[in-house]
Amino acid sequence: MGCTGCVTMEKPPGGWECKVKICCEEKELDHCGLCGDFPCEMVATMGVQYGFDPKPRLDNLRNWAEPSAPGGR
Repeated sequence: MGCTGCVTMEKPPGGWECKVKICCEEKELDHCGLCGDFPCEMVATMGVQYGFDPKPRLDNLRNWAEPSAPGGR
């Protein structure tokens, strides 16, 4: 979906409101891969209705959460 992470974007491509970004900001997280509830239903199903496969995005978020990744744990 072109996401580069919640902390790096003011608005997602297309300018629509991203509920995942809002949630991360409310929890003061750089991205949802750092959330204790990851993967929640919202992020696990995001874009599925438009034919997007969630696995690559979820894998990417897991990678971002690795200690060696920028912003990782």
